[in-house]
Amino acid sequence: GARGAQPGESSGRGRAEADVRRIGTPVRMAKRMCAWSALGALLILAAALTPASAGVAVTISEVMAKNGKTMRDERGQSSDWIEIKVEGAAGDVVNLEGYSLTDDPQHKVTWPFPSADVPLAKGGYAVVFASGEDASAIEGEEATKSPTGATRPLHASFKLSDAGEYLAVLDPEGGVADEVWFERQYEDVSWGRSSSGALGYLSVPTPGRRNAAPAPEGRPFLERVTKTVSPPPASADDIRVTACVSTIGGGEAEVTVKYKLNFDSWERSRKMEPTGAAANATDCGQGYEEHAAVLKHTGARAGDMVRWYVTAERAGQAARSPALDGPEALDSPQYHGTVVVGKRTVADLAKPKVEKLYWFIKDSDRRAIERSQCSAFPCLADKEDYPVARASLYFQGRFYDNVRMRQRGISALLWPKKKFKVDFKGDVFKIRLPHRGGREISVEEFNLQSHWEEPGEETYMRENIASDFFAEAGLPVFDTLHVELVQNGKFYGLYSIVEQVDENFLERVGYNPKGHLYKAFSGTASNLNDRVPARLMDKVYRRGNEAEDEGDWSDLHDLTQSLAGKNRAHSSVEEYLYNHVNLPEVVNELALQAAILNQDRCTKNYYVYYDIDRKEWSRFAWDLEAVMGISSALGGFPAPDYCMLICPQFNSPLYCDSDHPQDPLPDFGKSKRNRGYVRKQAAAVPGLETPERNYNHLTDALLDTPSVRQMYLRRLKTIVDRYIAPGYLAGRVEHYYSKIRDVAKMDDQKWDTGDIWEGYEQLLKEQLPQRRGQLLSL
Repeated sequence: GARGAQPGESSGRGRAEADVRRIGTPVRMAKRMCAWSALGALLILAAALTPASAGVAVTISEVMAKNGKTMRDERGQSSDWIEIKVEGAAGDVVNLEGYSLTDDPQHKVTWPFPSADVPLAKGGYAVVFASGEDASAIEGEEATKSPTGATRPLHASFKLSDAGEYLAVLDPEGGVADEVWFERQYEDVSWGRSSSGALGYLSVPTPGRRNAAPAPEGRPFLERVTKTVSPPPASADDIRVTACVSTIGGGEAEVTVKYKLNFDSWERSRKMEPTGAAANATDCGQGYEEHAAVLKHTGARAGDMVRWYVTAERAGQAARSPALDGPEALDSPQYHGTVVVGKRTVADLAKPKVEKLYWFIKDSDRRAIERSQCSAFPCLADKEDYPVARASLYFQGRFYDNVRMRQRGISALLWPKKKFKVDFKGDVFKIRLPHRGGREISVEEFNLQSHWEEPGEETYMRENIASDFFAEAGLPVFDTLHVELVQNGKFYGLYSIVEQVDENFLERVGYNPKGHLYKAFSGTASNLNDRVPARLMDKVYRRGNEAEDEGDWSDLHDLTQSLAGKNRAHSSVEEYLYNHVNLPEVVNELALQAAILNQDRCTKNYYVYYDIDRKEWSRFAWDLEAVMGISSALGGFPAPDYCMLICPQFNSPLYCDSDHPQDPLPDFGKSKRNRGYVRKQAAAVPGLETPERNYNHLTDALLDTPSVRQMYLRRLKTIVDRYIAPGYLAGRVEHYYSKIRDVAKMDDQKWDTGDIWEGYEQLLKEQLPQRRGQLLSL
């Protein structure tokens, strides 16, 4: 077929374009044209209209159609990718308008390059993600850096077949600039032009860089290795491990499975033999052969963990599953595995009321993350200093290895029964939610809520009920799920998985994950007050997702100044609220928080999110463990200095405005001495609030605006009529009590947490009726 200009070639159009650039702008051109002939002017104009791609050669340099962990796009997805090489470009950018990519041999369906400059990495490389979604269709795409240095990632409208297929670059005239038929793909192995110029598999993928040498002949590959066993095996059961094996150029590889029990220092080994099954009778694709081995007599007892990995070796080359190389090797799984259960009974086969989360951890790591990080409140330990442990998990039929865990919280650092954060570092944890119709969510990290200390008798359910309530009323909120946590085969406690508010959460609830997410965490200064300067924002707020510029806090600072009426770009606070705050959502959040009586929300336990598409702010709830409060402090008794349910300052629907601040807890000594201490500290630190100013400045601005205040009160009345009056919350209390009471009693026996019956009775007979009466009397 036709071909484009080859490396080293030039064209008249390219030289004319360079001449135009030397001449200068169209204005200067017009001044000089008056001295030229009409024919010369027409020639110059024709050259000025010539595409910037004239004189370049575009070739397909590298392809990956089975991208596992080699690289991720700007949304964190492992999309297929195509690397192109542009030669002859006059600089580090090129306009490829008129060029297109296609995987259609008939060239009937193509993806055109955008009519804009495409930045090139050193050597003239650019990467196009074959994600099946044109970049122009990705709403709200910000200018972000791709692995090639591009300021806007390119996304083609088609995906690649890992079975191998046709791929071509078409020039502006529709001719073939370059075309290839790439072969069957192996996971995280690229195919392309090697450093010697030959087409084939490459030893190392190099997106955006000069290609590596060819992959050696005989290199083995492993796919579809048995990752876990579901349902988990009983202690007397054998474990069958299978793997699909292939090699470059064909030939047999020696395949072995190595396995160990729990954290034993030694491993056992078994050779995996070909099963002889035809490719269409197994999960293996064409060109792969199934191998299998049975792990017998593992010595495992109920509650133990069995882990394994598989290797394939041939001609001095080796493959391992899970792989231990690549940019994410440190945080990648080291083993596949499963938990072992006892002899199954009919009761075991029934669907459990509370699912078990099996947690395996070395004793040294366990001691590190269970140790308190401070000795007195306020606990100001930096989370970066918390010990990080490595663990393995088994949940809902899936096994996760080499997972990061640490403690979380502030006051919770002093609790004997700790809260934990579990981080998968780019991998995903699947959670099936029976109470959400079986919907499954994927998270990169989650939190384990310990239910240790509540504003009243222990119920083990406050945060779960709040999440259900907010979701039912149409508010974006994190999901929760009760689990029976089993550590190294022994009961550890009743916990709840709590979804992290991050990029995955934003995408799930329909927001752009590239928007700007901030967490309020200081407890005193992070109430959106205008006295925190931009340079200190990172001391009282944390980023909830990755940012292009980690040092830029200008939008959050702009929010705080605008709420205070100090932003001259806006005529009033009311005008700012209507134009730059998602009022329907924020008003709904404010009304739901009041209805369920959450008093721990004025200065912390929330996120604010700037939607870069709509240019407006939202607020997301966090740490809802203190809802439906009845006592003076977490776990204490009613008192005049900090009561929750019976004092107007705290039970008012206007709570968190400047007339109803959230006084700090009487942490130590008498409350007057504590207030004096806080006032003294506030005088020394910019933005630190005194007790009387411990209110939320967004809430205050909303309630100080008459039209928004009326909107809020109408929404609150609707919520009371629809949910509170008919007893929605009482129904959720009944639901969770019947579900978790047996495990809660086990938890109380282990941790002395509190009797769930007392918390259940207190909610149904005291807290909910009193709060219902307060709301109905508004």
